[in-house]
Amino acid sequence: MLNNYRYFLILAEELNISKAAERLYVSHQSLSKYLKKMEAEYGVVLFNRSPSFSLTYAGRLMLDAFRRIELIDQNLSSQISALHDGQSGEVRVGTTEGRMRLLMPDLLDRFKREFPDVELRIICSTTASLRKMLSENKLDIAIMNDNSDHLPNMKYVEVLKERLYLVISDNMLEKYFPDGYPACREKLLAGADLRDFAEVPFVLNHPGFTSRGMIDRHLLKIGASLKCVNETSAMDLQYLMTGRDYAASFAFSMYLPGIRRLSDTGESYSAMNVFPIKDMDETNSVVMIYPKESVVRPKYADFAMKLLRELCDGYAEGRLCRSPA
Repeated sequence: MLNNYRYFLILAEELNISKAAERLYVSHQSLSKYLKKMEAEYGVVLFNRSPSFSLTYAGRLMLDAFRRIELIDQNLSSQISALHDGQSGEVRVGTTEGRMRLLMPDLLDRFKREFPDVELRIICSTTASLRKMLSENKLDIAIMNDNSDHLPNMKYVEVLKERLYLVISDNMLEKYFPDGYPACREKLLAGADLRDFAEVPFVLNHPGFTSRGMIDRHLLKIGASLKCVNETSAMDLQYLMTGRDYAASFAFSMYLPGIRRLSDTGESYSAMNVFPIKDMDETNSVVMIYPKESVVRPKYADFAMKLLRELCDGYAEGRLCRSPA
């Protein structure tokens, strides 16, 4: 039965015998026979048949065990490949869309120069999808925001601790703070009190995203509210809106160099200012996640992890917070 553990994994993913059989290129009858034989061998029911096809508690235990077996199998293949020449193979790296745009061009460039024959697969998805792919052994490495709900059997290494900053154009500062402009820039560099920005329009991330949660908690703490005129999870679009004087926005430190470039290249209507937020103590931890059981990795996988750490370190706190004006 262990030789065909992938049958069980695909069944658990699809929760439909016909669809699983189609993916496995076997007949519905063969897969049903496999499942019945496995349940008879272990003396337990692994899938509920009604009211819907779903894993039982025993089935969930089996799924966890077979995921471990799959990971060991993958590690063994990688280790044998590494022992052979260390120059060919595959590394699967996942991250969210915004961080992909920032990290992956440099990662791809430097990695391919060192390992031209290794496929570096970049997977861009939501945090929830990346967590699912990690749990299903479909990623080797992930870069994402940390949370307290850690996946079992995964190692979490912090690669960056970020603060959240206020981003606003010079034109908007002059419009909404006419009496204090331009001297207000120096004052705001010590920390922008969001209570002073109640009349300023903002573009925000959607509820449920990390930066939005931090802002909402901070506003609740200081008893303030903001005028949200737009919501979008596309960070580059947010900063373009700010550069075109449509709305102020917020940015984690990793996005500050891109904002600086937007300002310096003249794509914004006026200079873009980046200010720390007064009394916001909460920070965002960016972590690299990979399987604990992958004790011996091919050298190209270690190289990819080393590059990711270096790239994230380039966005370390304290280097990027200043006004361009």
